Amino acid sequence: TGSESGVFVVDIDPKNEGRQTLLQLIDEHAEWPATIEEVTGSGGAHIIFHHPGHKITSRENVRPGLDVKGDGGYVVCGPSKHISGNTYRWDECRAPDEIELADAPHWLLELVNQPANNSNGDHRAPPPPSDDLSLVLERATAYTLKAATAPEGTRNKATYSLAGHVAAFQTDTGVRLDDSQVLNLMRLWNDRNAPPLSDSELQSVVGSAMTNGTPRDPHVVKGHQEKQDGNPAKRDRLPITVTGNLREDSSNAWQAIHQGNEPPTLFRHGGAPARIEHDDSGTPIINLVDRDRLRHFLARAADWKKIRHIKGRAVVNEVEPPMSVVRDVMATPDMPLPVVTRIVQTPIFAEDGALQSVPGYQVASQTFYFPQDGLEIPTVGDSPSEQSVQEAVSLIVDDLLTDFPFKGDAERATAISLLLLPFARQLINSATPLHLFEKPSPGTGATLLVDMLTYPATGWPIPAMTEGNNEEEWRKRVTAKLMTGPQVLLLDNLRHRLDSAAVSSAITAPTWEDRVLGASTMVNLPVRCAWIATGNNPVVSSEIARRTVRCRLDTKQDRPWLRAGFKHPNLRTWAQQNRGRLIWAALTIIKSWIVAGRPLGDAKLGMFESWPSVMGGILGHAGIRGFLDNLDQFYEESDTEGEQWRMLLGAWYREHGDQPKKAGDLFPLQKKKRLHIFQ
Repeated sequence: TGSESGVFVVDIDPKNEGRQTLLQLIDEHAEWPATIEEVTGSGGAHIIFHHPGHKITSRENVRPGLDVKGDGGYVVCGPSKHISGNTYRWDECRAPDEIELADAPHWLLELVNQPANNSNGDHRAPPPPSDDLSLVLERATAYTLKAATAPEGTRNKATYSLAGHVAAFQTDTGVRLDDSQVLNLMRLWNDRNAPPLSDSELQSVVGSAMTNGTPRDPHVVKGHQEKQDGNPAKRDRLPITVTGNLREDSSNAWQAIHQGNEPPTLFRHGGAPARIEHDDSGTPIINLVDRDRLRHFLARAADWKKIRHIKGRAVVNEVEPPMSVVRDVMATPDMPLPVVTRIVQTPIFAEDGALQSVPGYQVASQTFYFPQDGLEIPTVGDSPSEQSVQEAVSLIVDDLLTDFPFKGDAERATAISLLLLPFARQLINSATPLHLFEKPSPGTGATLLVDMLTYPATGWPIPAMTEGNNEEEWRKRVTAKLMTGPQVLLLDNLRHRLDSAAVSSAITAPTWEDRVLGASTMVNLPVRCAWIATGNNPVVSSEIARRTVRCRLDTKQDRPWLRAGFKHPNLRTWAQQNRGRLIWAALTIIKSWIVAGRPLGDAKLGMFESWPSVMGGILGHAGIRGFLDNLDQFYEESDTEGEQWRMLLGAWYREHGDQPKKAGDLFPLQKKKRLHIFQ
């Protein structure tokens, strides 16, 4: 700017498409004389505009080639604004008369105030407003066609960003492009990528970009991480004057919550307000919001003020959100917040079969997609070929699982069903059973297997829930885990007989109701996690057994931990390096089943009507056999209670025949047969 030096300097990069536009404007408008200097080593230019009536004290300061630097870093003197938005100042020179930035030509200000197209892949903002729909559409089309393509692995993010900028033509102009027009423009860009996103993926990404806002909004540009602590940017704060009227103040507080909750960072989970945080390992979890956390949000969502009248003069003071208002907001029935059921770290399929691959909150599935940085997933085709499906199956069976000593095909099928479950969970409208991984001795690899089966979906180590000593402890631990919205709930290394009414109920229940520990608040938590347990020859009650599917490992060796000759000696490292491909494999297998019309499997399992038919259908369509073929054998081996009752009844009949007996007469039989059913 020329507020001190009398000049206005613009730095133009050689490949910046705005250069030709600027040169044309210079020819059309001569009110500010311009000096054009080709001084940058890469062929760029500095254009010096001179204020027409301003006296320059030192011509040396603006002489061509003298003080106009060619490294793109700074210019002559006074404050200067690059087209990139950076502002620099030289303090050596001063002009006797000051001019205002507003004195510059309006066409020049409009041009330089637009964000630049730079090497980081940011996009230039739309041209100046227009009320002509055809002209706006023409400009938006040209803008889209000029946008650079994105390398594979970053295409979703690039599509989301570009779609937001294309959608900005709706808000920066006097007319509105409808959703179909924006989508068609994005198809033009998408077709130039190799390979392009599938049309269903493109529709999902574009729809999310237009719903969540344009990336040029400061709190949207880099996703939800940019809203630090889940709070809106300062410029979005709503001014609230505390009146002392609770209904009015609470209504204003809710207005601030809704305005500051775009995109969503406050949710309803289990009927209570919640937000997404990270535990010490960096894993995203859902935490309930108490009064202090809500007040933290309100203090940043609004500027709270109170008017006091002193000696007839109104004095405005900044205040904190009143606790009476916070309590009233917390007491709101059926809080009008988006409902979140769980956090996912990968794309998943929604109930309608659409692949949800856009980071952030997904309305259709009520999930929050929080991908890890750097995760690159190969594109899943709209209609995966048979070759792609077989490649996906081979990656799982012949690489990830090849060295695990499954007892049979049924065990392998159970393992694969667990790997696919987090991606297909929304396609299943029933509860899902406990996946029990058992082995005869330590070191067989059950814990490693569980880690490998869950790693593609989670990307994080799975924290285990320890056993409860009594029913009260089981209940508290189940509630605490479900409150975090986990994808997986793991009971690792069972050492005692698993017999818990709380666990039995939670496995089959669509929702889990309990009291929050240390509070009188009741929560009704959705149960959407995969249930897993491991142990050495674990014993389970009959109630747990009929809610369980088994995967048994057996090396048939005395010291299984001394085995060698593995295909992937360091399987964890291999899985980390190939996580994107493993995710692609799971999504491809499921997508192929969806395209085929979702054929259902024949397997049945009481209380889990949808799970065996859907999962059996997916596995059967992919050519994976043996699903649930080991159920009968598992029930026979695990039904220790039934076996003891059968032994007692047999001894009773042999001892007393059909003669009526008192219960006390049966205790000697129990002791003789060493039964434990009366304990």
